[in-house]
Amino acid sequence: MINPVISQNFNDVYLNIKAIWTLAVVLPSAAYLIWCSRSRIDKFVVGLMGGWFCWLVVAGLSSGTGTVLFTGAPDRLQGLPVYFTYALVTLSTYLWSKNDVDAGDLFTRTLGWLAVPLGLYVALQYYGIAGVISGNASVGVIATRTGATLGNQGYLAGCMALLLPLAAHVASQSRWKLLLVFLIGFSLTASLERGALLAAAIGYGLWMIQGNIKQYPVHLALLLGLLAPLPHLTSGQLNLRSFGSSDSNQAVTDSTGRTPLWNTAMYGIRLHPLFGWGPGQLFNVMTQRPETQVLVELGVHVAGRTIVRLPRSQNASLGWQLAGGGKKPELVMQTVNAVHNEYLEYALAYGIPAAVAFASLFLLALKRAWNRVPWAAASTLAYLTYLLTWPETVRFAPLAWAVLGVALASDAVLKRDQGISEQVQDFT
Repeated sequence: MINPVISQNFNDVYLNIKAIWTLAVVLPSAAYLIWCSRSRIDKFVVGLMGGWFCWLVVAGLSSGTGTVLFTGAPDRLQGLPVYFTYALVTLSTYLWSKNDVDAGDLFTRTLGWLAVPLGLYVALQYYGIAGVISGNASVGVIATRTGATLGNQGYLAGCMALLLPLAAHVASQSRWKLLLVFLIGFSLTASLERGALLAAAIGYGLWMIQGNIKQYPVHLALLLGLLAPLPHLTSGQLNLRSFGSSDSNQAVTDSTGRTPLWNTAMYGIRLHPLFGWGPGQLFNVMTQRPETQVLVELGVHVAGRTIVRLPRSQNASLGWQLAGGGKKPELVMQTVNAVHNEYLEYALAYGIPAAVAFASLFLLALKRAWNRVPWAAASTLAYLTYLLTWPETVRFAPLAWAVLGVALASDAVLKRDQGISEQVQDFT
């Protein structure tokens, strides 16, 4: 879903409309589904989910960040209402999977087909047939050539990594649905995002070893999709060695500017480990660190140079003016306001207990789905891996939390299916 307007702020095109849809449609729909089956909710799952969200509320209120707690950080929009929606989405898909025999198949078919519109638009952008909707962005939330309707290649690749195991599950049941896996593979290579590629590889690897090693047509479709974009990596496209940088000199292990974000998060966590700083405080924490240290982490040469921090308002991005040292005057800006590691993000914003509760939810789901619902376990693991180097985003995070609900219900689904099988055997 996009808002195809002409705007200098690409959030108007790609982000705001998704946040509105999430709160106006997804939230009440999920709440209604929960209300219809409220008597069948697993108290342990509700307690763990409730504990996670209640800690966010308490920690957020104690931080004194005001309306940011509810609106979320600028350019992110993940405030308490959005987190509450995530919780409701998880509980609603949990109940649906637990109570409806056909839920799993319908869920995988529905989400699997998302690869078609996303993947086709990636291909159109990649070959220059279609451009970036509403223009070309150079700062902020970058609408790259391979971002499709998610507006950013990293988010697009993360979504595809999440969808890959369930699309593989669907494709293993129907040969003509191998197109889903092919398009996901194409999109992953076109994005050139290492973290998402790693997440996809780990998720797909788990799906393979859980009884799907001999799904050779699916493996071949994925391989062909991954290889298909390679011949077009010409001077008009990003070089394969650049992994998204503006030149071809970036090492595969380069952090792509994440080092100051991660170090700032760990610095802030050490100061406020219990309740955190509140959402959207990364820049404010960064101002408390030595400027030369931050600039060195940004790859700026500071020896013998004078450093002047530019005036800024609260929560605004950071800027420095550097002069001297035998170099031309230089303006350095730090505009990224997300840690790009969701576990550190939770701990920085809401304290270490919030990060532990968040990780516990997904790890419990991974445990329950392991060897029971392979695609759900694989998608969960892929998402957990993706969040090591990318922030959670409302652009596709509700899909991940929906998968979480299915994975959490895996043990109940297995017991139900076994019960049906035993009834059939008794009847026969």
